[in-house]
Amino acid sequence: LFPITPHSNTPSLHYPITPHSLTRTMPQDPLQFYKSLFDTWQRPATEFWDAALRSPLYLEPLKSALDSSLITQKTLQDFSEAWQHAWGLATRRDWELVQHRLNQIDTQLRRLNRRVDKLAG
Repeated sequence: LFPITPHSNTPSLHYPITPHSLTRTMPQDPLQFYKSLFDTWQRPATEFWDAALRSPLYLEPLKSALDSSLITQKTLQDFSEAWQHAWGLATRRDWELVQHRLNQIDTQLRRLNRRVDKLAG
């Protein structure tokens, strides 16, 4: 990149760096400079990805892949539940039903406790 002089291990630049040359190239507000650099690449990148991800060339295969994935998931879930029932094991739906019934029993017990407290008090 930069030629190395025979008398030193540091690269020598083709142009001298002076304090005056640094102030000409450095921005007055570094934060604003970095924001402008970010906007320079971020805006076109956002526009590109927005157009690409809304394109039918992308969306149609994505839809078919998602549909296939959901069908496969449903088939595997049904198979798993059938296998669990065949072996006499509880499925997630069974546990959810048990939990629902326990919540109903808990609610009834709370009501009965309140009635007993009213009668006793």
